Amino acid sequence: MRRCPKDKETRSFAISDEARPLLSRETHQKRCMADFNDRREHVRILGPFDGRRPGLVDMPLRIYDLSVGGCFVNSIHQAPNRGQVFSIQIELPTGEMLVAKGETAFVRPGFGYGVKFCELNQENRTRLESAIELLTLSGAPRQE
Repeated sequence: MRRCPKDKETRSFAISDEARPLLSRETHQKRCMADFNDRREHVRILGPFDGRRPGLVDMPLRIYDLSVGGCFVNSIHQAPNRGQVFSIQIELPTGEMLVAKGETAFVRPGFGYGVKFCELNQENRTRLESAIELLTLSGAPRQE
């Protein structure tokens, strides 16, 4: 199993055992989501976008939260194992096809999985940046 190169800087967020009982579940979830959102480096376009995982049989995908860094694949089917690297193709709104290698970053059973792009050549990166800029200018829903 291949893995993407590790990020230079990793951050972890934890709450000490002493502080845990003082926080409500809702407060803890809000803090965790704030920490998670702070880690995002790229503007994300909510989607949906059509895509596929090429293989013996191409698997059609529904893509959300698309950014230069990765995306979320909405799928009720078996997700690739965390850390698994695979090819992914995404149809951009410009009609062009984005081709990349992605690593499964996390899995949400019954919902889908997050993909981190680990091999995205300059041509495909430029296509994706242009599509995101076009969608942003057109007022498409996004997250920052």
